[in-house]
Amino acid sequence: MNFYFLIKKITENYLNLAKQIYEIEIENLINAKSVFESEVFNEFVNMVYETNKNGWRIIMSGVWKNSFIAAKTAATMSSIWIPAFYLDTNDALHWDLWMITNRDFVIHLSRSWNTDEMLHTAFHIKKLWYKQWALTCRTDCKVKEYVDLFLPIPFIKEADVNWLAPSSSSTLLLAVCDVIWLTVSAMKWFTREDFFAFHPGWALWQMLKNELKK
Repeated sequence: MNFYFLIKKITENYLNLAKQIYEIEIENLINAKSVFESEVFNEFVNMVYETNKNGWRIIMSGVWKNSFIAAKTAATMSSIWIPAFYLDTNDALHWDLWMITNRDFVIHLSRSWNTDEMLHTAFHIKKLWYKQWALTCRTDCKVKEYVDLFLPIPFIKEADVNWLAPSSSSTLLLAVCDVIWLTVSAMKWFTREDFFAFHPGWALWQMLKNELKK
């Protein structure tokens, strides 16, 4: 077989695989739209809104891959006038639980919600009578007995060839979190003027400054 023909066939196969992976990600996102019709989702949005309205904080938590999603969503909230910060699940078990107050709400992100460190953290938060919610990609989670609000997101499979590596699940958690925070931001009537006032970083601030001058 001609060497260049072989390289071309291998490249085509990888390109087809890349498209299939992308399609699995999209399929999961489309399938998960049904979560927005649930009463629990509606309650979730209203509770975040009331928490923010009362001047309380949202604390995001997660383990490993989803810890980065939790940190990102906390940063997104903070940028749209919803006070929030990220608490590492493992750190929470080593003195950091004191950072939570009885006016805060802890939101845990996990695909399975059956890992020992997350269950251990949720157990101790419940013992302290703090409020906590869970977002997950499964319905059969042990954490249900510890949290006040449990929102399972419809999930098909991960996007890698083994259907194992966190990919579609973390994408789903990120997307649903963005929907919740941005919905609450709209309910608060957070404006471009507000963003300008609270985001003095150069690029966006300069863009809004030029826009608002007109």
